[in-house]
Amino acid sequence: MMFSKSLIAQIQADDSIGAGNFYEAIMALPVDLHKTVLSIDKTIPLYAGQQTHFSFNDIQQIVYQVASKYCALGVSEGDLVGLYLDDGLSYFLHYLALNRLGAIPVCINDKLPADTVLAFCKSNNVGVLIHDDDKEAALKANAEVDSPLVNINKLMVLCSQSVPPAKSFTADDVVLLAHTSGTTGIPKAVTFTQHSFFFGVKSQLHKQQGSKVLSALPHSHSSAISVLMSSLLRGAEIYLLSDKRPDPLIHSIKKYQHDLIIAFPKTYVDLCKQPLVAEDFTSVNYWIATGDANHESHIRKLISLGQHYLNNQPQPGSVFIDNLGSSEFGFAMFRNIHSLQTNRFNRCIGKPFSWVEAAILSESGQILPAGKIGKLGVKSATVTAGYWNNKQLTEEAQLAGYWLTGDLAYFDSSGLFYHVDRTSDPINTCDGTIYSCQTEELILRHFTDVFECSIYSGPSIDNDAYSVAHICVELIADAELILDFELLNQINHLLRSHHIPAITSLEFQASNAHTGVTGKKLKRRLRQLREVA
Repeated sequence: MMFSKSLIAQIQADDSIGAGNFYEAIMALPVDLHKTVLSIDKTIPLYAGQQTHFSFNDIQQIVYQVASKYCALGVSEGDLVGLYLDDGLSYFLHYLALNRLGAIPVCINDKLPADTVLAFCKSNNVGVLIHDDDKEAALKANAEVDSPLVNINKLMVLCSQSVPPAKSFTADDVVLLAHTSGTTGIPKAVTFTQHSFFFGVKSQLHKQQGSKVLSALPHSHSSAISVLMSSLLRGAEIYLLSDKRPDPLIHSIKKYQHDLIIAFPKTYVDLCKQPLVAEDFTSVNYWIATGDANHESHIRKLISLGQHYLNNQPQPGSVFIDNLGSSEFGFAMFRNIHSLQTNRFNRCIGKPFSWVEAAILSESGQILPAGKIGKLGVKSATVTAGYWNNKQLTEEAQLAGYWLTGDLAYFDSSGLFYHVDRTSDPINTCDGTIYSCQTEELILRHFTDVFECSIYSGPSIDNDAYSVAHICVELIADAELILDFELLNQINHLLRSHHIPAITSLEFQASNAHTGVTGKKLKRRLRQLREVA
């Protein structure tokens, strides 16, 4: 049973509850602590044998067990503990256990290479790095290992020690260090507090949808922990998917009849490559994406499936909730909602949440009017407290009192915001500027045989002051045969009609080539390859 509206209101009214102690708060609620609330697709024998379904009590017992092992290791309040584990429930269990002790979990994506992980730990003075078996050889192969390495198996066989009373949190206590995607180098450590990490969850708790939630997010990511917080505090049942490929995703939806799916855009891109069968998705009411804005063609394919309800009446097609956020925000900042009855595309990211103040800023920090492209800045209680122990980077990320999202955008006369590019990716050609994300969306809308594309800059042979544009294209599986120069000519004809400078070269390339840990195409890497060539 989902929690009642009155109980959710009670949770929202309790200012003592936050991201570090929300689970302790759940255990004190008048709810059924024995019902299944969380399920997994991959067993965690180190903690729970072959068990795949867990109640509130089950989770609490495991968390207490993990906390007792950390006590035996000597971890105490304020210690930074790196977590470099297999993608799955383990991250959440350790997050809860460490916060119970007042220690600070440092959740690290399991797809980051070992040398990057060690550099990240060194730069942020992480006290100890907990890792799985399959990470050990790569970690120890690095010459510089500053943080003590502890194999998770060795941690869990330590003699359990008594666990002190749960930490009493203040609003500014740090509960999590997350990290940025690392698309521009060594990831930055992002600080989240008891208040900031919980503010968005708390504010939206009564509006959240879905009683059977499927999380296909990277479970080390702050968004995945946020989803778990939100789902458990509503009494929803949540299923964690470790294998995020299309077949396991579809299988899970068919078997467990999930009504809400949440994932990063890349997971939906991979799903949309498949010929989807409507009967497999009858349970789906909502899709939620968090991260970058999603492509219109992919959204339209997904909302054609499933159904949603309006005034308790079934409506054809599901709803796609497109959230714009980043690693620096404890909750998404913008939301755009799509259904078969709406038509708000062209990289529209909607409007900011009510607790977010957004502005478009010039290079000097002047607030720009409607229609002008500039840097997207936000003010919100959910914004990170800053980059851990890095005052300079924290200051550089702010302008005129706003936290810069790293995006270029504009808003229209109705207050809707539109994303055009990342600040690092516009291409300054001799004929004008190409905003790569905006142009990619235009191409995808007009060329139905193009499944995905990425535009990036390369050095100009003729003039060092300018760059030229290149494009990587992946066609749909049953696309008509076309040569690269023919497609490039057609694309440039489209761009000319929209007064956009021409692209110099085109190559066919899989969308999953040269991607980062979250599945984003690394334009930085593509640019480097061009420079070397």
